[in-house]
Amino acid sequence: MRSVLVTDSGLGGLSVAAALAERFRRAGAGLELTYFNAWPEQERGFNRFPSQAEQLRVLDAALLAMARLAPEVILIACNTLSVLYPGTRFSRAPALPVIDIVSLGLRMIHERMLAQPGSQVILFGTLTTIASEVHRNGLIDRGIAPGRIVAQACDRLAAEIEQDPESRTVQDMIGRFVAEAVSRLADPGAPVLAAFCCTHYNYSAGLFRAAFAPLEPEIVNPNEAMGACLEPAGAGPVRARVLSRIVLSDQKVAAMVRQIRPVSPPLAEALIRYRHDPDLFTY
Repeated sequence: MRSVLVTDSGLGGLSVAAALAERFRRAGAGLELTYFNAWPEQERGFNRFPSQAEQLRVLDAALLAMARLAPEVILIACNTLSVLYPGTRFSRAPALPVIDIVSLGLRMIHERMLAQPGSQVILFGTLTTIASEVHRNGLIDRGIAPGRIVAQACDRLAAEIEQDPESRTVQDMIGRFVAEAVSRLADPGAPVLAAFCCTHYNYSAGLFRAAFAPLEPEIVNPNEAMGACLEPAGAGPVRARVLSRIVLSDQKVAAMVRQIRPVSPPLAEALIRYRHDPDLFTY
Protein backbone atom coordinates (compact mmCIF):
# COMPACT_ATOMS: atom_id res chain seq x y z
CA MET A 1 0.00 0.00 0.00
CA ARG A 2 1.34 3.40 -0.98
CA SER A 3 1.06 6.54 1.15
CA VAL A 4 0.71 9.73 -0.88
CA LEU A 5 0.15 13.34 0.14
CA VAL A 6 -1.36 15.77 -2.39
CA THR A 7 -1.22 19.46 -1.56
CA ASP A 8 -2.58 22.68 -2.99
CA SER A 9 -3.26 26.17 -1.69
CA GLY A 10 -6.99 25.62 -1.88
CA LEU A 11 -9.08 22.82 -3.36
CA GLY A 12 -8.02 22.81 -7.01
CA GLY A 13 -5.70 19.86 -6.48
CA LEU A 14 -8.61 17.68 -5.41
CA SER A 15 -9.07 16.80 -9.08
CA VAL A 16 -5.53 15.39 -9.10
CA ALA A 17 -6.18 13.49 -5.87
CA ALA A 18 -9.46 12.11 -7.25
CA ALA A 19 -7.79 10.88 -10.45
CA LEU A 20 -5.02 9.27 -8.41
CA ALA A 21 -7.51 7.56 -6.08
CA GLU A 22 -9.51 6.18 -8.99
CA ARG A 23 -6.36 4.97 -10.77
CA PHE A 24 -5.39 2.96 -7.69
CA ARG A 25 -8.93 1.67 -7.13
CA ARG A 26 -9.17 0.37 -10.69
CA ALA A 27 -5.85 -1.42 -10.24
CA GLY A 28 -6.96 -2.97 -6.94
CA ALA A 29 -3.97 -1.28 -5.30
CA GLY A 30 -3.88 0.08 -1.77
CA LEU A 31 -3.58 3.81 -1.21
CA GLU A 32 -3.45 5.96 1.90
CA LEU A 33 -4.24 9.37 0.41
CA THR A 34 -3.93 12.64 2.32
CA TYR A 35 -5.11 15.90 0.82
CA PHE A 36 -3.37 18.78 2.59
CA ASN A 37 -4.98 22.17 2.01
CA ALA A 38 -2.07 24.59 2.40
CA TRP A 39 -4.23 27.73 2.18
CA PRO A 40 -2.64 29.66 5.07
CA GLU A 41 -5.22 32.13 6.38
CA GLN A 42 -8.99 32.33 6.27
CA GLU A 43 -9.11 35.44 4.09
CA ARG A 44 -5.61 35.42 2.56
CA GLY A 45 -3.90 32.97 0.24
CA PHE A 46 -0.32 32.86 -1.01
CA ASN A 47 -0.95 35.36 -3.81
CA ARG A 48 -1.89 38.00 -1.22
CA PHE A 49 1.26 37.93 0.90
CA PRO A 50 3.32 41.12 0.59
CA SER A 51 6.60 39.53 -0.48
CA GLN A 52 8.07 36.32 -1.83
CA ALA A 53 10.13 35.99 1.35
CA GLU A 54 6.88 35.80 3.33
CA GLN A 55 5.40 33.30 0.89
CA LEU A 56 8.47 31.08 1.24
CA ARG A 57 8.40 31.25 5.03
CA VAL A 58 4.80 30.07 5.10
CA LEU A 59 5.34 27.36 2.50
CA ASP A 60 8.38 26.03 4.39
CA ALA A 61 6.22 25.68 7.51
CA ALA A 62 3.55 23.83 5.54
CA LEU A 63 6.09 21.47 3.96
CA LEU A 64 7.58 20.58 7.35
CA ALA A 65 4.08 19.77 8.60
CA MET A 66 3.48 17.58 5.53
CA ALA A 67 6.73 15.69 6.12
CA ARG A 68 5.69 15.00 9.73
CA LEU A 69 2.71 13.08 8.39
CA ALA A 70 5.25 10.65 6.88
CA PRO A 71 3.91 10.04 3.36
CA GLU A 72 6.25 8.34 0.90
CA VAL A 73 5.89 11.21 -1.59
CA ILE A 74 4.44 14.72 -1.78
CA LEU A 75 2.65 15.82 -4.93
CA ILE A 76 2.45 19.62 -5.19
CA ALA A 77 -0.78 19.90 -7.18
CA CYS A 78 -0.57 23.68 -7.32
CA ASN A 79 1.31 25.82 -9.82
CA THR A 80 1.74 28.71 -7.39
CA LEU A 81 3.31 26.48 -4.74
CA SER A 82 5.36 24.68 -7.40
CA VAL A 83 6.77 28.03 -8.54
CA LEU A 84 7.70 28.89 -4.95
CA TYR A 85 9.02 25.46 -3.96
CA PRO A 86 12.60 25.76 -5.34
CA GLY A 87 13.12 28.82 -3.14
CA THR A 88 12.23 27.03 0.11
CA ARG A 89 14.73 25.75 2.61
CA PHE A 90 12.89 22.42 2.52
CA SER A 91 13.75 21.95 -1.18
CA ARG A 92 17.50 22.09 -0.50
CA ALA A 93 17.39 18.84 1.48
CA PRO A 94 13.89 17.37 1.17
CA ALA A 95 13.01 14.69 3.70
CA LEU A 96 11.13 12.73 1.03
CA PRO A 97 10.49 12.86 -2.74
CA VAL A 98 8.53 15.88 -4.00
CA ILE A 99 6.89 16.04 -7.44
CA ASP A 100 5.67 19.44 -8.62
CA ILE A 101 3.04 20.09 -11.26
CA VAL A 102 5.02 22.79 -13.08
CA SER A 103 7.63 20.25 -14.19
CA LEU A 104 4.94 17.87 -15.43
CA GLY A 105 2.99 20.70 -17.06
CA LEU A 106 5.98 22.09 -18.94
CA ARG A 107 6.72 18.68 -20.40
CA MET A 108 3.08 18.23 -21.41
CA ILE A 109 2.75 21.69 -23.01
CA HIS A 110 6.04 21.31 -24.87
CA GLU A 111 5.03 17.92 -26.27
CA ARG A 112 1.73 19.29 -27.55
CA MET A 113 3.44 22.28 -29.18
CA LEU A 114 5.93 19.98 -30.90
CA ALA A 115 3.03 17.90 -32.18
CA GLN A 116 1.55 21.07 -33.75
CA PRO A 117 4.52 23.03 -35.14
CA GLY A 118 2.47 26.10 -36.08
CA SER A 119 0.52 26.30 -32.84
CA GLN A 120 0.45 29.06 -30.23
CA VAL A 121 -0.12 28.56 -26.51
CA ILE A 122 -1.96 30.69 -23.99
CA LEU A 123 -0.76 30.09 -20.45
CA PHE A 124 -3.56 30.76 -17.96
CA GLY A 125 -2.46 31.04 -14.32
CA THR A 126 -2.49 32.97 -11.07
CA LEU A 127 -0.64 36.24 -10.50
CA THR A 128 2.32 34.49 -8.84
CA THR A 129 2.59 31.77 -11.49
CA ILE A 130 2.44 34.14 -14.47
CA ALA A 131 4.72 36.75 -12.89
CA SER A 132 7.37 34.07 -12.32
CA GLU A 133 7.48 33.38 -16.08
CA VAL A 134 8.47 29.82 -15.22
CA HIS A 135 6.32 28.27 -17.96
CA ARG A 136 7.24 30.87 -20.59
CA ASN A 137 10.96 30.66 -19.88
CA GLY A 138 10.82 26.87 -19.67
CA LEU A 139 9.23 26.65 -23.12
CA ILE A 140 11.74 29.11 -24.59
CA ASP A 141 14.59 27.07 -23.09
CA ARG A 142 13.13 24.05 -24.89
CA GLY A 143 13.24 25.85 -28.23
CA ILE A 144 9.74 27.36 -28.48
CA ALA A 145 9.79 30.81 -30.11
CA PRO A 146 8.65 33.58 -27.70
CA GLY A 147 6.14 34.82 -30.27
CA ARG A 148 4.20 31.57 -29.93
CA ILE A 149 3.56 32.13 -26.22
CA VAL A 150 0.94 34.34 -24.53
CA ALA A 151 0.85 34.47 -20.73
CA GLN A 152 -2.45 35.49 -19.12
CA ALA A 153 -2.80 36.17 -15.40
CA CYS A 154 -6.28 35.40 -14.07
CA ASP A 155 -6.46 37.32 -10.79
CA ARG A 156 -8.85 35.80 -8.20
CA LEU A 157 -10.33 33.31 -10.67
CA ALA A 158 -9.27 30.27 -8.61
CA ALA A 159 -11.04 31.58 -5.51
CA GLU A 160 -14.25 32.19 -7.45
CA ILE A 161 -14.10 28.73 -9.01
CA GLU A 162 -14.00 27.18 -5.54
CA GLN A 163 -17.29 28.95 -4.74
CA ASP A 164 -19.00 27.67 -7.90
CA PRO A 165 -17.10 26.58 -11.04
CA GLU A 166 -20.08 27.41 -13.28
CA SER A 167 -21.26 30.68 -11.74
CA ARG A 168 -21.97 33.81 -13.76
CA THR A 169 -19.05 35.51 -12.01
CA VAL A 170 -16.67 32.77 -13.13
CA GLN A 171 -18.14 32.88 -16.64
CA ASP A 172 -17.63 36.65 -16.88
CA MET A 173 -14.07 36.46 -15.53
CA ILE A 174 -13.08 33.70 -17.92
CA GLY A 175 -14.66 35.58 -20.81
CA ARG A 176 -12.62 38.67 -19.98
CA PHE A 177 -9.33 36.80 -19.51
CA VAL A 178 -9.76 34.77 -22.70
CA ALA A 179 -10.59 37.91 -24.72
CA GLU A 180 -7.48 39.67 -23.37
CA ALA A 181 -5.28 36.71 -24.24
CA VAL A 182 -6.73 36.14 -27.71
CA SER A 183 -6.19 39.81 -28.56
CA ARG A 184 -2.45 39.26 -28.02
CA LEU A 185 -2.06 36.20 -30.25
CA ALA A 186 0.52 36.79 -32.97
CA ASP A 187 -1.47 34.79 -35.53
CA PRO A 188 -5.20 34.51 -34.75
CA GLY A 189 -5.56 31.98 -37.56
CA ALA A 190 -3.05 29.48 -36.18
CA PRO A 191 -4.00 26.56 -33.92
CA VAL A 192 -4.31 27.55 -30.25
CA LEU A 193 -3.46 25.56 -27.14
CA ALA A 194 -5.03 26.69 -23.86
CA ALA A 195 -2.80 25.54 -21.00
CA PHE A 196 -4.25 25.38 -17.51
CA CYS A 197 -1.38 26.54 -15.29
CA CYS A 198 -3.66 26.43 -12.25
CA THR A 199 -5.28 23.22 -11.01
CA HIS A 200 -8.59 25.01 -10.36
CA TYR A 201 -9.24 25.83 -14.02
CA ASN A 202 -9.95 22.18 -14.82
CA TYR A 203 -13.32 22.54 -13.05
CA SER A 204 -14.40 25.29 -15.48
CA ALA A 205 -13.03 23.80 -18.69
CA GLY A 206 -16.41 24.06 -20.40
CA LEU A 207 -16.59 27.80 -19.72
CA PHE A 208 -13.10 28.25 -21.16
CA ARG A 209 -14.12 26.42 -24.32
CA ALA A 210 -17.25 28.53 -24.66
CA ALA A 211 -15.29 31.77 -24.16
CA PHE A 212 -12.95 30.86 -27.02
CA ALA A 213 -15.74 30.39 -29.58
CA PRO A 214 -15.50 30.37 -32.54
CA LEU A 215 -11.89 29.30 -31.90
CA GLU A 216 -11.56 25.68 -30.85
CA PRO A 217 -8.43 25.42 -28.72
CA GLU A 218 -6.87 22.22 -27.52
CA ILE A 219 -7.01 22.22 -23.73
CA VAL A 220 -3.73 21.19 -22.12
CA ASN A 221 -4.46 20.15 -18.55
CA PRO A 222 -1.42 19.18 -16.42
CA ASN A 223 -3.80 17.82 -13.76
CA GLU A 224 -4.11 14.77 -15.99
CA ALA A 225 -0.35 14.18 -16.03
CA MET A 226 -0.05 14.47 -12.26
CA GLY A 227 -3.06 12.23 -11.67
CA ALA A 228 -1.24 9.49 -13.60
CA CYS A 229 2.32 10.10 -12.36
CA LEU A 230 2.44 7.29 -9.77
CA GLU A 231 2.22 3.58 -10.48
CA PRO A 232 -0.22 1.59 -8.31
CA ALA A 233 1.49 -1.03 -6.16
CA GLY A 234 0.37 -3.50 -3.50
CA ALA A 235 -3.15 -4.79 -3.02
CA GLY A 236 -5.51 -3.07 -0.62
CA PRO A 237 -8.27 -0.49 -0.23
CA VAL A 238 -8.17 3.21 -1.09
CA ARG A 239 -8.52 5.38 1.99
CA ALA A 240 -8.60 9.17 1.91
CA ARG A 241 -8.58 12.10 4.31
CA VAL A 242 -8.70 15.87 3.81
CA LEU A 243 -6.90 18.26 6.18
CA SER A 244 -7.30 22.04 6.25
CA ARG A 245 -5.89 24.84 8.39
CA ILE A 246 -8.85 27.05 7.47
CA VAL A 247 -12.58 26.49 7.75
CA LEU A 248 -14.10 25.44 4.44
CA SER A 249 -17.48 26.97 3.75
CA ASP A 250 -20.42 24.67 3.09
CA GLN A 251 -20.71 26.28 -0.36
CA LYS A 252 -17.11 25.40 -1.28
CA VAL A 253 -17.41 21.85 0.01
CA ALA A 254 -20.65 21.28 -1.88
CA ALA A 255 -19.23 22.75 -5.10
CA MET A 256 -16.11 20.59 -4.97
CA VAL A 257 -17.99 17.46 -3.96
CA ARG A 258 -20.11 17.82 -7.10
CA GLN A 259 -16.93 17.94 -9.15
CA ILE A 260 -15.02 15.02 -7.63
CA ARG A 261 -17.74 12.56 -6.59
CA PRO A 262 -18.20 11.22 -10.16
CA VAL A 263 -14.47 10.41 -10.23
CA SER A 264 -13.79 9.28 -6.65
CA PRO A 265 -16.67 8.84 -4.19
CA PRO A 266 -14.27 8.00 -1.30
CA LEU A 267 -12.45 11.31 -1.73
CA ALA A 268 -15.75 13.17 -1.95
CA GLU A 269 -16.82 11.63 1.34
CA ALA A 270 -13.47 12.54 2.88
CA LEU A 271 -13.99 16.15 1.82
CA ILE A 272 -17.44 16.20 3.44
CA ARG A 273 -15.82 14.91 6.65
CA TYR A 274 -12.66 17.03 6.33
CA ARG A 275 -10.62 17.76 9.44
CA HIS A 276 -10.27 21.41 10.36
CA ASP A 277 -7.03 21.91 12.26
CA PRO A 278 -5.94 25.54 12.86
CA ASP A 279 -2.58 24.15 14.03
CA LEU A 280 -2.04 22.05 10.89
CA PHE A 281 1.02 24.22 10.30
CA THR A 282 2.25 27.30 12.11
CA TYR A 283 4.47 30.16 10.99
